[in-house]
Amino acid sequence: MALYYNLPVYKASYKLMMMLFASSSGFAREYKYTTGQELKKEGMFLIKNIYRANKAMDKVAHIGEARENLEMIRLFMRLMQDFSQLSLKKFVEINLAVEEVSKQLAAWEKYSRGKSVDKKTPESSVAGAQASVRSKSNNPLAESEEFCPKSGHIAQIHQKNCAINSAVIPLLAGNRNTDGTFNNLDANENSWSSSVSVGNAWRRNLNIGNATVNRDTNDQANGFSVRCVKDLQSPVKLRPALSGTISRGGQNGGNQQLLLDLFRAYFDTRKNKRKTANALAFEADYEKKLFKLYEEIVNREYKIGQSICFIVDKPVKREIFAADFRDRIVHHLIFNYINPIFEKHFIKDSYSCRIGKGTSRGIKRVDHFIRSCSENYQKDCWILKLDIQGYFMAMDRNILYEKIESKLKAVRNADFDVDLMLYLVRAVVFHDPTQNCRVKGKREDWGRTAKIKKPVFRGRRKRFSNRKPDKPAFRQYLFGRIGSFRARKNRGKALWQICR
Repeated sequence: MALYYNLPVYKASYKLMMMLFASSSGFAREYKYTTGQELKKEGMFLIKNIYRANKAMDKVAHIGEARENLEMIRLFMRLMQDFSQLSLKKFVEINLAVEEVSKQLAAWEKYSRGKSVDKKTPESSVAGAQASVRSKSNNPLAESEEFCPKSGHIAQIHQKNCAINSAVIPLLAGNRNTDGTFNNLDANENSWSSSVSVGNAWRRNLNIGNATVNRDTNDQANGFSVRCVKDLQSPVKLRPALSGTISRGGQNGGNQQLLLDLFRAYFDTRKNKRKTANALAFEADYEKKLFKLYEEIVNREYKIGQSICFIVDKPVKREIFAADFRDRIVHHLIFNYINPIFEKHFIKDSYSCRIGKGTSRGIKRVDHFIRSCSENYQKDCWILKLDIQGYFMAMDRNILYEKIESKLKAVRNADFDVDLMLYLVRAVVFHDPTQNCRVKGKREDWGRTAKIKKPVFRGRRKRFSNRKPDKPAFRQYLFGRIGSFRARKNRGKALWQICR
């Protein structure tokens, strides 16, 4: 049994408990002595259950209680975030710590359950497996097939992160001495490598009283275990780091900042949509789902989910493809990154999906130009309303992506990973929602690429706002335009300018 304070899960839990104590001190009075105290208690119970699990023979029950403590901590932190008692940065940092402890507890529980099953195996079969392996050659440089399955090999001394093949040789199996006697069973483990050292061979040693792994050479006449390592068929996929404090990164870093921005995008997405079915389904376990989405994005394994297709009748009959809630989080993430870059290139009188614009501002702007054109309703003027047919579906996506790509690559010293954003933009722009959609009658959203596509194309159109009294003034919202004229004859001229 290792000392509990040397366990990685204990160290991670202790770090989490310190974060809980520090965070709860900043709560408002009504939360500090209620939820704050409960958070501290759950943190201390978590540490206590880890200690008990390490000491007990049957660890599974105590590990289960520790995981329950962890879920309560997660629930209380979510509650404090909803009541604005935590900054988003602190909330994400604590969830990082919770996720780290959760994964370690899950692995510990899985190992403990497997070990309890092994204990039910008859003693004779275990001893027979040991005797069968130890009866083979002592030579650690023997062919791998003698000890390992096919497509495997004996580990070399530099291969640190490969476990002993416990299916054949139980952990801490002891060793056989040169005189044929056995010792150190369940207290010591010596594992040969395939690396030679002047008549001896390198080994690694695990000891029940030491938290470190020792490395030295030993006489090849001793009977030690071997570490069987599976040959890799494909490159190792590294898991992105999910621990530490959040800091802003640039082109070559910033994975933790990306996670923070992903949480921010989630809260932006659920704003005013929290009671919808998709939002409620995602919120049930949103921390873990965001961690999974983060890993998919970083590893470039993100796949767009199923769209929802429905028909609306007003203002005209139109088919709408709405993205899944999870995909809309990615849309907000992209929008939050690239919008500041594109905003300065958009024409002034474009009002959709822009901060400080919107329907009300567009109506006021149209009213202003109608009054100006009619001299405050003293003279007749004419209104021309236009709508682009099949705007989203007929769009040339190659041109759209090229425009976005050229703008992003021209940015110097970007505080985000440009290549990663282009990967996400490419996935969204070239995705065909008609290939994987679920038909539904309820109206929910205006479609997948509304936030990205619309203003980019319109920014290249001719600007009509600096006009003379006899020329039209145009205002845009979504894929429509409205123009005011002093004379009816100017309608044809305006249409010719637009088509050109």
